[in-house]
Amino acid sequence: MSLYYHIGSSGAGKTTGVQNRIIEEAEKEKDRSFLFIVPEQFTLQTQREILSKSRTGGMLNIDALSFARLAHRVFEELGVTLPQVLEDTGKSMIVKKLLLEHQDELTIYKSKVKKQGFAEEMKSLIAEFYQYGIDLEHFENMKKTAGDRDILKSKLHDIEIIYRAFAKFIEGRFVMNEEVLDRMCEVAEESELLKGSVVVLDGFTGFTPSQYNCIDKLMKYAKDIHVVLTLSPNLVSGFNQGDGSLIEKKDSLFELSLKTIDKLEQLATKNNIQTGIITYNDEKGRYQNNPSLTHLEQNIFRYPYKKSTDHSAITLLSAKDTEEEADFIVAKIRELVFENSTDTMDVVSKETGTGTEDAAVGMRFENIAVLTGDLAAYGPVLERKLLKAGIPHFIDQKKNIAGTSAVEFIDSVLDIILSDFSYESVFRFLKAGFTDIDRDDISRTENFVYEHGIKGYWRWSRVFKAKKEEPETENSVRVKVLDLLREIKKSEEPKEKPTVKERLTLLYSLLDKCEVELKLYNLSETLKNSENPKDRIKGTELGQVFKSIVKVFERINSLLGEERLPLNEFKEILDTGFNEAKLRAIPGGVDSVVVGDIERTRLDNKNVIFFAGCNDSVIPGNKSKGSLLNEFDRELFADNDIELSPTQRDNASLSEFYMYLALTKPSQRLYLSYSKKCGDEKEGRPAYIFGRIIKLYEELEVQKISRYEQDDIYRILGSDKGLSAVIAYLRENASKGNIKGDTENYSDSNKDLSGDVDGFKKSVISSVIYSIIRDENPELIERLIHASMGKRLTSNLTGEAAEKLYGKVIVGSITRLQQFAQCAFSHFAEYGLKLKERQEYRIGGLELGLIYHDALKKYAEGLKKEKMKWADCLGTEREAREASAIESALSEYQDIISSSRRYEHFKIRLAKVLDRTIDIVTKQISLGQFDVGFIEKRFTRESALMKLTGVIDRVDVVKKNGKTYFRIIDYKTGRTEFDIEKVKAGLQLQLAIYTAEAAATLFEDGEQPEAAGMYYYRIDDPIIDAKASSNAQPDIPDSEGTEKTMPAVPSPETEKEIMKKLRMDGLTVGEDDIIGLHDISL
Repeated sequence: MSLYYHIGSSGAGKTTGVQNRIIEEAEKEKDRSFLFIVPEQFTLQTQREILSKSRTGGMLNIDALSFARLAHRVFEELGVTLPQVLEDTGKSMIVKKLLLEHQDELTIYKSKVKKQGFAEEMKSLIAEFYQYGIDLEHFENMKKTAGDRDILKSKLHDIEIIYRAFAKFIEGRFVMNEEVLDRMCEVAEESELLKGSVVVLDGFTGFTPSQYNCIDKLMKYAKDIHVVLTLSPNLVSGFNQGDGSLIEKKDSLFELSLKTIDKLEQLATKNNIQTGIITYNDEKGRYQNNPSLTHLEQNIFRYPYKKSTDHSAITLLSAKDTEEEADFIVAKIRELVFENSTDTMDVVSKETGTGTEDAAVGMRFENIAVLTGDLAAYGPVLERKLLKAGIPHFIDQKKNIAGTSAVEFIDSVLDIILSDFSYESVFRFLKAGFTDIDRDDISRTENFVYEHGIKGYWRWSRVFKAKKEEPETENSVRVKVLDLLREIKKSEEPKEKPTVKERLTLLYSLLDKCEVELKLYNLSETLKNSENPKDRIKGTELGQVFKSIVKVFERINSLLGEERLPLNEFKEILDTGFNEAKLRAIPGGVDSVVVGDIERTRLDNKNVIFFAGCNDSVIPGNKSKGSLLNEFDRELFADNDIELSPTQRDNASLSEFYMYLALTKPSQRLYLSYSKKCGDEKEGRPAYIFGRIIKLYEELEVQKISRYEQDDIYRILGSDKGLSAVIAYLRENASKGNIKGDTENYSDSNKDLSGDVDGFKKSVISSVIYSIIRDENPELIERLIHASMGKRLTSNLTGEAAEKLYGKVIVGSITRLQQFAQCAFSHFAEYGLKLKERQEYRIGGLELGLIYHDALKKYAEGLKKEKMKWADCLGTEREAREASAIESALSEYQDIISSSRRYEHFKIRLAKVLDRTIDIVTKQISLGQFDVGFIEKRFTRESALMKLTGVIDRVDVVKKNGKTYFRIIDYKTGRTEFDIEKVKAGLQLQLAIYTAEAAATLFEDGEQPEAAGMYYYRIDDPIIDAKASSNAQPDIPDSEGTEKTMPAVPSPETEKEIMKKLRMDGLTVGEDDIIGLHDISL
């Protein structure tokens, strides 16, 4: 048995070399098993590569598989039946259950048990402990290591409680997936598959303890083991001559590979196995014809480093934001694919779908990749741009099923029971789209429930009524909801709650009754057949959702099936399962651009790589990933020989290594870009890698991305096939008066404009316009041209349409006229389309205004009926009249008021404001000679085209010197200030029209009424800072000697300030004798 290390730099041809070697051996030894063990996400690609290299098109004795799959192959061979294997979803659900059960025993983590994501963090730590062989016996040693670090001790106390409970829960029932390899090692000696096999380990940056244990076993039974490692060959020179002191030649970039060799050497020595090294140089590797990328590979992260004058294959870029960055990448991808198309019209025709099939093309999309250190931020932007440009792509990112319509449907059912049929939960259930209830019926029912404040099972189980009628549609929806949820609701009513299995059965029955699986399948197939690439991706994802839900159900049933949990705990555990369940990322096709993450995404055979988002806030990606043990904790354990996953200190070199691998993947070109505005950053800065690369090359500089600064057809075309360029160009030239309102001037693409950048742009844009016109869509260009000239292609409503919308005679209030003056579209929406805000079961601003108006009317009418002046109504009599007015005004809102205790305070506040209003109005009347003449006076003014209606809140009248003077007061509950300019603009017409209408209709013949003023009065009880002017009593000790401040009594100054705040706002006739009518002191 021999162990071979295949050593070489990135791109040196290690994988190709070992594959060719093994294929050759496999063809000679057809009875021997050859096993390529690679990371899970690399298996399919490795299988394809082996098949493509095989002369026969296939090899029965070669297999490419992961460590986990190898274990299952051995178990299948030997007929070994393992307990159920726990994967992430099952682990998370168990941990969630245990956290809820043991919450009261926890100390530092007690308050975090229900925090989103906490169960996943605890699960990850427990899985890490299993992976690194940390069992319960280790906890005592870890606590001793913690010393006087009390917080760490508290953490370990809580973690041990959950770890112990977890271990007890799974004992004899389940096995962790981290333990599967160890279980295989226990039976490895019986496996014929492993005996005499040749094993290749490729694609790993290092191994876990379980994997090293597996390799140890393979050394005992395999014929040969080949380990492929990325490492500079000069670091292992002399190894084959017996010099094995590799770690002494420590290089920070390849430290992980060197440590791996060191551990493998220890295993080889233990098993008395010979080792050897096969080195690969760069002469026949990836960069044999690319000196600038060769120089990058040989010098990046090396000390000392050399400089080169050739940087032709490397481009560093800065963008103003992520949008511009993504636009450049998309435009450049298009250029790379169509780079042999030199004719402008040919490129444009191909871009717009009008070119011929035999147009020359460059490289394929599959030869291009985009990497980023922050796929969560850049993925959606890149996906949107690539979809818009019609570029096939694959986002290498898994999504969970939480948030999908089917999961929302399940979640809402449990919420309905937990919240006792709350408004939000019921309509989440209905809007999920699986109940077969008509959307319009759902909307009508929602408006009805919203308006009538219906909540709780008691209300839903009784017939809906509105003004003594029974609305048919709404009651039909109510009955269907109750029918669907009856069994689930009934199961939760007994004191003994159902088991987890019984709950899952009821939920599945509901899904079956609503045909959720069939509906998801039909929608998935429809979307997969769509012409829209985004729909096709969504369709593929939807096709996996129901199976994922069933798997979560099966998993929770196998874990907790017979247990009886409170419903809220059951829901939390189920939610945890949905958050862990992932949808597989499936490429749309082989010829696609890969968009991935620097660490997770495995790339090979890429000609060009774009590295987006190279900002210092993103790279290096060494930020904390939310572990319960922080870096200080981990480093303390590492220093005391307690091995866990790499610390941040270790990850620093690991991040460099991942960066090195990413930078050295392309064979032709490398683009790195950063954004000057990245996320919440005020000013984005380039990552450290920019400086490292610039140091390696003479005259290499960061270029600014600008789509219109160079004569680059692809940048001009952008990510939307030229439409944005056309719009920008037309807008720019319209401002200069160069655009005419026809398309003839823009369809000539054959003018000789070479050598002129502006001319080149015009040529490209003219070509785009011409191709669109040729594609039988001239109306689009016509609209763009007219839009750029500021012209609207739409006309006003026809008289016939206006009559259908508004009627022959416009009927409305002054408020309607003001609304039209302020926004014609708002008027059209409300009065033409009849759009209205939903009626809500509450007392809002509009209702509040009506209540105050009605209460003031009732109060004034009561005084008028008994011929009592406002100034004569004081003390308890006024209080009684105010209370009566309030009760009368609130009579139609009693159901709302009695529905919530918060309205008790509302009534108190209402009474205070009314009392303040009546007090101020009384004082204002008392200051002058006016008295209240008319209250809530309605009027109607008609003409052939309009019927105008209105209500004048109050008209004060005084007769003086044979004349009748009046003033108009309009009550307002909001902040309305009189503005003469708004009157002129038609935005404040009420006072003016009220004044004219009062003069014309309210008085008897011969009275000769004259307007003395028109005013707004704001109904309010303002808060005044009365510190300086109050008569606050001094601090007086109470019986216990504690000083207390007596309540402040408003001073005359404070009262004066309140009068000032609530003075009427408007216009007064400026004659001295009339001014005195308002205030005799003036």
